[in-house]
Amino acid sequence: MQSDNKFIDDLTKVASSAVSTMFNVKKEADALVKQNLERMLGNTNAISREEFEAIKELAIRARSEQEKLEQRISELENKIAIASIASARKAPEIKAKATASKKPRFAAKKPAKPKKKTRK
Repeated sequence: MQSDNKFIDDLTKVASSAVSTMFNVKKEADALVKQNLERMLGNTNAISREEFEAIKELAIRARSEQEKLEQRISELENKIAIASIASARKAPEIKAKATASKKPRFAAKKPAKPKKKTRK
C-alpha cells in the first residue's frame, strides 16, 4: 500500500507543478499581450482618458458660449428691426417738416442790373 501512496504522492506533485507552471505561463502571456497592446496604442495617436475629459469639458463650455452669443445676436437683430421700423414711420413726418421750413433750393434770380458804359 505504501508503494501505491508513493505513486499517488508523486502524481499529485507532478500535477501541482503542472498547474503552477500553467498559471505562470498564463501570467507571462497576459503581460506580453498587455505590453504589445500598449506599444501598438502608443504608436497610434490615441489620447488618455484625462485628456479626453479635458477636451470634452472645453467643448461643452464652447457650445454654451456659442448658444449665448447666438441669443445675443438674435436680440440685437430684433432691436435693429424695431429701430428701422420706428425710423421708417418717423421719416415721412421729418421729411414734411424739413421741406416746409426750407427755402427753395433753386429760386429765380433777380435780373442783373445793366452796367453803365463810361467813355473816355
